[in-house]
Amino acid sequence: MPQYSIPGGPDLNAVATAQRQLPGWGDVNEATGGPAAATATTLSGPASGTVSVASTDFTVGADGAITGTVTVTPGDAADGGTFTPTSVAISSGTPTATFTYTPASTGAKTISISDDGGLTDATPLGYTSNAAASGYAPALYTMRRSSGVNFFGVHL
Repeated sequence: MPQYSIPGGPDLNAVATAQRQLPGWGDVNEATGGPAAATATTLSGPASGTVSVASTDFTVGADGAITGTVTVTPGDAADGGTFTPTSVAISSGTPTATFTYTPASTGAKTISISDDGGLTDATPLGYTSNAAASGYAPALYTMRRSSGVNFFGVHL
Protein backbone atom coordinates (compact mmCIF):
# COMPACT_ATOMS: atom_id res chain seq x y z
CA MET A 1 0.00 0.00 0.00
CA PRO A 2 1.35 3.44 -0.83
CA GLN A 3 2.52 5.52 2.09
CA TYR A 4 1.02 8.99 2.46
CA SER A 5 1.89 11.60 5.00
CA ILE A 6 1.52 15.32 5.49
CA PRO A 7 4.40 17.08 7.20
CA GLY A 8 3.23 17.83 10.68
CA GLY A 9 -0.12 16.08 10.00
CA PRO A 10 -1.64 12.62 10.40
CA ASP A 11 -0.27 9.56 8.67
CA LEU A 12 -2.96 8.95 6.00
CA ASN A 13 -1.92 5.31 5.69
CA ALA A 14 -2.76 4.80 9.39
CA VAL A 15 -6.08 6.63 8.93
CA ALA A 16 -7.06 4.41 5.97
CA THR A 17 -6.09 1.29 7.91
CA ALA A 18 -8.16 2.41 10.89
CA GLN A 19 -11.17 3.14 8.67
CA ARG A 20 -11.06 -0.36 7.15
CA GLN A 21 -11.25 -1.79 10.65
CA LEU A 22 -14.51 0.01 11.49
CA PRO A 23 -17.65 -2.18 11.46
CA GLY A 24 -19.51 -1.97 8.18
CA TRP A 25 -16.58 -0.48 6.25
CA GLY A 26 -15.98 -3.70 4.28
CA ASP A 27 -12.95 -4.75 2.30
CA VAL A 28 -11.32 -2.30 -0.08
CA ASN A 29 -9.38 -3.04 -3.25
CA GLU A 30 -6.05 -1.37 -2.48
CA ALA A 31 -5.33 -0.69 -6.18
CA THR A 32 -8.59 1.08 -7.03
CA GLY A 33 -10.05 2.11 -3.68
CA GLY A 34 -13.29 0.37 -4.70
CA PRO A 35 -14.87 -2.80 -3.31
CA ALA A 36 -12.70 -5.89 -3.14
CA ALA A 37 -13.14 -8.49 -5.89
CA ALA A 38 -15.64 -11.26 -5.23
CA THR A 39 -14.25 -14.60 -4.09
CA ALA A 40 -17.48 -16.49 -3.34
CA THR A 41 -21.18 -16.61 -4.12
CA THR A 42 -23.87 -16.06 -1.50
CA LEU A 43 -27.22 -17.82 -1.14
CA SER A 44 -30.26 -17.06 1.03
CA GLY A 45 -33.86 -18.20 0.95
CA PRO A 46 -36.77 -19.92 2.65
CA ALA A 47 -36.31 -22.92 4.94
CA SER A 48 -39.52 -24.69 3.96
CA GLY A 49 -42.42 -24.85 1.55
CA THR A 50 -45.12 -27.10 0.14
CA VAL A 51 -44.64 -30.00 -2.25
CA SER A 52 -45.56 -29.12 -5.87
CA VAL A 53 -45.82 -25.39 -5.01
CA ALA A 54 -43.20 -22.82 -6.02
CA SER A 55 -41.22 -21.45 -3.07
CA THR A 56 -40.75 -17.83 -2.22
CA ASP A 57 -37.57 -16.39 -3.73
CA PHE A 58 -34.05 -17.67 -3.15
CA THR A 59 -31.46 -14.91 -3.68
CA VAL A 60 -27.93 -15.34 -5.02
CA GLY A 61 -25.14 -12.79 -5.07
CA ALA A 62 -21.41 -12.44 -4.46
CA ASP A 63 -19.28 -11.33 -1.54
CA GLY A 64 -17.61 -8.53 -3.49
CA ALA A 65 -17.30 -6.83 -6.86
CA ILE A 66 -17.97 -9.02 -9.91
CA THR A 67 -16.04 -8.64 -13.15
CA GLY A 68 -18.08 -9.57 -16.20
CA THR A 69 -21.13 -11.79 -15.88
CA VAL A 70 -21.32 -14.93 -13.72
CA THR A 71 -23.97 -17.56 -14.43
CA VAL A 72 -25.29 -19.30 -11.31
CA THR A 73 -27.14 -22.63 -11.52
CA PRO A 74 -29.20 -23.98 -8.58
CA GLY A 75 -29.56 -27.67 -7.76
CA ASP A 76 -31.33 -30.00 -5.29
CA ALA A 77 -28.97 -33.00 -5.23
CA ALA A 78 -31.05 -34.79 -7.90
CA ASP A 79 -34.20 -34.82 -5.74
CA GLY A 80 -36.34 -34.12 -8.81
CA GLY A 81 -37.52 -30.60 -8.02
CA THR A 82 -37.56 -27.78 -10.55
CA PHE A 83 -36.02 -24.32 -10.49
CA THR A 84 -37.45 -21.25 -12.20
CA PRO A 85 -35.46 -20.00 -13.97
CA THR A 86 -32.99 -22.86 -14.37
CA SER A 87 -30.03 -20.45 -14.07
CA VAL A 88 -29.51 -16.75 -13.28
CA ALA A 89 -26.83 -14.19 -14.11
CA ILE A 90 -25.15 -11.76 -11.72
CA SER A 91 -22.82 -8.91 -12.67
CA SER A 92 -21.60 -5.56 -11.39
CA GLY A 93 -24.79 -3.97 -12.78
CA THR A 94 -27.07 -6.72 -11.39
CA PRO A 95 -25.29 -8.00 -8.27
CA THR A 96 -28.13 -10.26 -7.11
CA ALA A 97 -30.70 -12.50 -8.79
CA THR A 98 -33.59 -14.69 -7.63
CA PHE A 99 -35.09 -18.08 -8.43
CA THR A 100 -37.85 -20.27 -7.02
CA TYR A 101 -37.88 -23.98 -6.21
CA THR A 102 -40.80 -26.37 -6.71
CA PRO A 103 -40.17 -29.62 -4.81
CA ALA A 104 -41.39 -32.85 -6.39
CA SER A 105 -41.66 -34.78 -3.13
CA THR A 106 -41.93 -34.19 0.60
CA GLY A 107 -38.97 -34.30 2.97
CA ALA A 108 -35.61 -32.68 3.57
CA LYS A 109 -33.86 -31.15 0.56
CA THR A 110 -30.51 -29.47 0.02
CA ILE A 111 -30.48 -26.40 -2.20
CA SER A 112 -27.06 -25.58 -3.61
CA ILE A 113 -25.62 -23.38 -6.34
CA SER A 114 -22.70 -23.61 -8.74
CA ASP A 115 -21.22 -20.86 -10.91
CA ASP A 116 -19.12 -20.46 -14.05
CA GLY A 117 -17.01 -17.61 -12.68
CA GLY A 118 -14.55 -19.62 -10.58
CA LEU A 119 -16.01 -18.33 -7.32
CA THR A 120 -16.28 -20.49 -4.22
CA ASP A 121 -19.84 -21.82 -4.06
CA ALA A 122 -22.08 -20.64 -1.22
CA THR A 123 -22.91 -23.01 1.62
CA PRO A 124 -25.98 -25.08 0.62
CA LEU A 125 -29.28 -24.41 2.38
CA GLY A 126 -31.58 -26.94 4.01
CA TYR A 127 -35.17 -26.87 2.74
CA THR A 128 -38.10 -28.92 4.04
CA SER A 129 -40.89 -29.78 1.62
CA ASN A 130 -44.16 -30.35 3.48
CA ALA A 131 -47.28 -32.16 2.31
CA ALA A 132 -50.08 -29.96 1.06
CA ALA A 133 -52.85 -29.29 3.57
CA SER A 134 -55.80 -31.54 2.95
CA GLY A 135 -59.43 -30.48 3.02
CA TYR A 136 -62.54 -32.57 3.46
CA ALA A 137 -63.30 -34.78 0.52
CA PRO A 138 -66.75 -36.34 0.19
CA ALA A 139 -66.51 -40.01 1.05
CA LEU A 140 -69.84 -41.19 -0.35
CA TYR A 141 -72.69 -39.87 -2.43
CA THR A 142 -76.17 -41.34 -2.10
CA MET A 143 -79.35 -40.87 -4.01
CA ARG A 144 -82.70 -42.27 -3.03
CA ARG A 145 -86.26 -41.83 -4.02
CA SER A 146 -89.00 -41.55 -1.46
CA SER A 147 -92.66 -40.92 -2.26
CA GLY A 148 -91.81 -39.59 -5.72
CA VAL A 149 -89.17 -37.11 -4.40
CA ASN A 150 -85.48 -37.51 -5.22
CA PHE A 151 -83.04 -37.02 -2.34
CA PHE A 152 -79.32 -36.53 -2.83
CA GLY A 153 -76.95 -36.69 0.11
CA VAL A 154 -73.24 -36.25 0.68
CA HIS A 155 -71.57 -38.03 3.57
CA LEU A 156 -68.44 -36.47 5.02
